[in-house]
Amino acid sequence: MSALSLPADPLVDGPTALRPWRKADVSDLARICRDEEIVRWTAVPRAYGEADARLYLLRRHDAIHAGTAAPFAIVSHPQAELIGSISLVRIAWEHLRAEVGYFLARDARAPATRPARSA
Repeated sequence: MSALSLPADPLVDGPTALRPWRKADVSDLARICRDEEIVRWTAVPRAYGEADARLYLLRRHDAIHAGTAAPFAIVSHPQAELIGSISLVRIAWEHLRAEVGYFLARDARAPATRPARSA
């Protein structure tokens, strides 16, 4: 498989946009990934730091060039604040399918709904 070509302009839908990852995302990515819920439900290691974030971005870059993943930063629109990550992974070109993996920063997730209490 040859390298993927991701769109240069953000993919915008309402208050959210997807864009390619940037080196400038390292600090925000490290902060977001220290959330215990992200650690709990993903492969993100505990005590995630900026070195982990740089490695994550490097691997995303390599996956694009190998044609094995289509990773995007999820950002608020129009503020462009980093709020998460989403990727097409395990791309099976012969079957035209892939898995979607994502996580959202705590502040970007909807609050948990609680059942109403009966009187």
